[in-house]
Amino acid sequence: MWSTKAQEREINDPPHSSYLKNTEFSIELSQIIQTANKRGKLIRREKVAKEIAQQEFEDVLRGLKTELRKSVYEIQYAQAYIDVLVNQQNSTNPLVEAYKKQVQQGNMAKGELLRLQSSLLELENEINGLRMELAQQEKTLKVLLNMNPQTHIEIIDKPHKEKNPEQLTLSDLLQQADEYRPDMKQYRLQTQFHRKSLEYEKSLRTPDVTLSANYDRYGGVWKDFVGFGVSIDLLSQPESGKYQSSSIKYSTKPKPRAAATKYHTPRSCCCL
Repeated sequence: MWSTKAQEREINDPPHSSYLKNTEFSIELSQIIQTANKRGKLIRREKVAKEIAQQEFEDVLRGLKTELRKSVYEIQYAQAYIDVLVNQQNSTNPLVEAYKKQVQQGNMAKGELLRLQSSLLELENEINGLRMELAQQEKTLKVLLNMNPQTHIEIIDKPHKEKNPEQLTLSDLLQQADEYRPDMKQYRLQTQFHRKSLEYEKSLRTPDVTLSANYDRYGGVWKDFVGFGVSIDLLSQPESGKYQSSSIKYSTKPKPRAAATKYHTPRSCCCL
């Protein structure tokens, strides 16, 4: 690369230079206009996807609530069973002492005392095992309730009026399950999502329009060139894999399972 003396003089003398005026310069602007309402269809599909995510979260909460109720009833059962075994242990201890006195006096065979002592040891082992299980269940409940690990949990049974099963019908239970269960709502939303996806993939068959404007100085035969353009794809086909996948998913949409929901009436409360 080299430059002439005139060019060097123009560069080194900016006030009297015409170098920038004679420099090639071009700029181009373009805007894509989506046809067939592609943007609106994509937004509607993503709104359905958002609702699906919300129902998935509700399903997770439903599972946690079920686990919470299960933990409460298991703790209540374990505490009541431990109380029964402790009462049996307290009743057996005086009996063992009485057997010992009778064996020392020669009024009873020693085998009867050994049998009673082995039963007492079995009770103690069962109580210790239940207390370990109760500690693990309380740990799970504290995690679900975000409680202090040092908190003591005691389930108190309170009377509660239960619903009469004869007043419940299978059709009502199925209707309530279809309206309120998040997994049933998710099935319907999945069908809507696949239908929206199919509509969007079909809209991709319609080509988009591109508008452009450009300015070019000293880039061609004209000193200052201003141009406008409109472009469109002659062959516009959506991705066959996505289109076929959307068609298959929509045609083979899952059918919701008709299952009755079990309604448990809580009869306990948690006292800390």
